[in-house]
Amino acid sequence: MRQQFRTWLVLPVALTVLTAPGQALAAPAVQMGGDWRKMTPKMATTKTVEAMVLKNDLIRAEVRGNFAFGYGETAAVVVHAAPDGDGSYLTVVAVSTDDGEAERLRNAVRAHVFDGPYDDTIPHELDSKKSGRRSTAPAVRYAALQLADKSLLYRAVVRSGLAYRGLNSDIQSDGLIFGTNESTVACLERTRSATGKANVLIVVASSKKEEATDLRDALAENLKGGKLAPVVSLCKDQTAIRDQAARDVCPYFPAVAALEAAYRRTGVEVDLSAEHLIWLRNVTSGGDRGNRTVAENLISTLGGGGLATSFGVLRDYAICPAKDLPYRGDDAVAKIGQSDFYKGWGLENYDWSTPQSQFVLNRWNLDPRRLPQAARASAKYGIDECVMLSAGDAKRPEKFEEILASGREVVFNIRLHENSDDGGKGEPVWRYKPAEGVSGNHLMLVVGYDRERRFFIVKNSWGPTNYTAMREKLAPNWKDIEAYNGYTLVDYNYLDVCSEAGYIKTVAPLDSPRFAAQRALGQWQVTFEHKDKKLMTGVLAWRHNASATGARVGDLVTEDGQQFRVNVKLEGDGTKPYKATLAIDFAKGTQPYGGLRGAAWSGKLALPTDGRIAMALAPAGGDEQKLWGAPSGEVRLSAHLVADKNLLRAIKPPAELLRK
Repeated sequence: MRQQFRTWLVLPVALTVLTAPGQALAAPAVQMGGDWRKMTPKMATTKTVEAMVLKNDLIRAEVRGNFAFGYGETAAVVVHAAPDGDGSYLTVVAVSTDDGEAERLRNAVRAHVFDGPYDDTIPHELDSKKSGRRSTAPAVRYAALQLADKSLLYRAVVRSGLAYRGLNSDIQSDGLIFGTNESTVACLERTRSATGKANVLIVVASSKKEEATDLRDALAENLKGGKLAPVVSLCKDQTAIRDQAARDVCPYFPAVAALEAAYRRTGVEVDLSAEHLIWLRNVTSGGDRGNRTVAENLISTLGGGGLATSFGVLRDYAICPAKDLPYRGDDAVAKIGQSDFYKGWGLENYDWSTPQSQFVLNRWNLDPRRLPQAARASAKYGIDECVMLSAGDAKRPEKFEEILASGREVVFNIRLHENSDDGGKGEPVWRYKPAEGVSGNHLMLVVGYDRERRFFIVKNSWGPTNYTAMREKLAPNWKDIEAYNGYTLVDYNYLDVCSEAGYIKTVAPLDSPRFAAQRALGQWQVTFEHKDKKLMTGVLAWRHNASATGARVGDLVTEDGQQFRVNVKLEGDGTKPYKATLAIDFAKGTQPYGGLRGAAWSGKLALPTDGRIAMALAPAGGDEQKLWGAPSGEVRLSAHLVADKNLLRAIKPPAELLRK
């Protein structure tokens, strides 16, 4: 059953804490002179607010340093309502770099609680049965808020008499929680204010859920200058709509589209490569399979995946412009064995339902046609910070509206139902019809909404929709959707079957050094030498980023037909050459997926964008092993990246690696 009160919004206001302890408490001890109930904005500082603690520490608002804002003086307005015999208090703390914003917050709360301006000279009875005034104060018992780094909600609890309920992840996931004795906590996460000067965290507690909703609305109107716009469109920020054609790769197109739009808002206009993201997801995925011949990753053209995977890859790796690695619209996997292009790789003989040879996948995935040098050199576009919505928020239209109104698109994953298009009624919206058959999950990018007609404006990867061509069939009040030509309109109710959603907060700076490590991906020509004599050569298939503790990067295949797992530890931040430590267990052939085992070598590794990448490594301890008759402690290793030809095509794989 859906959580109620989906209309709760994240408001762009000053940092605010609304509280009301439910016992008769003495006035809080504030570390400053004068009556705290009469202090003006100019009298308060950040330090003052930090010290504002009620008796026995039931409530505390903390602002650490300059917090998430802090340009200029910090202002605070405190409203203290002392009711009659029931001993309830209502305390409001408004913190802002703008005095007027703090004043507006104070007045909004006063107007809501007292049905009019607050007058310090008039004693107010807040019991609505006696005074007829609407009030949250008598019903409220206790709400506490602590602010951690970056002003994220750290802890909120509700106390009603002896009843107590701790709210941690629940309050963050759903935003509205019911505790014992029907106490309600409503929470807003941090967001930017309308003036761009401040950030907000709000906690409202009431045993009457309507009161929390009403207070939310009052604050929205007063502090934001009104509620969210009824229609929002971010179409102007979007690149051209694409068509994924027959390939099952829908998770990657909306993630790339969201990244393109986010960069556009920073002044960088670029069409990015969905093919590169697909390649990265498959080649860098996987985990330890134990057996050195069994594939740990996937073929580079495979589809599938989800939003969390796409966002995760874009945080760890950068992608290139589309021109440097264009999208292949045909289903590359389905065509294996049907075209001469694929023959001779070993792929056409495979049963794709079972794990296959790592050697053959490396030979295919790391071919220069899969990852050309141009793509390596121009890969600099990625995510700096992104947010995955909670399961509850992913089903709330209001959450989507809030994010879209803030200027960010939302990627969502919905379960499509057959015959969902209502174009025959002149309203071409994909309607959620649970009774119809399910056709599968699909990921798209939400770029706007229309609240009255309850549809999202969606950038789909099935090519553009032409509403102008169907103008004569559109209902009279739907002619205006021509403004959304190219986009798909999706019913709000489809969020009932939304399994994941998220958005990009910030993009990585161009040429960020944290993406330097991925330039090592590819085929390396490796040579082992002992006393200036060549012992053996081979090819290192580097298919995964190294880690600071040592992790699987790929596989070494030597000329004598042996295959070994390879782990590498990289020390450095990418601004200068790394210190690389490479480990191979020649006795077992395998490696744990993390850590270093076997013989080891270390040295400097520089990764310039021109592809001229090489390393010369000296023995670095590890296990002493025999390498082609020589002790590993006396063997040196040198290697260089080869980006213009497929080295593995020249090596005959061991017979046991190929399926007969």
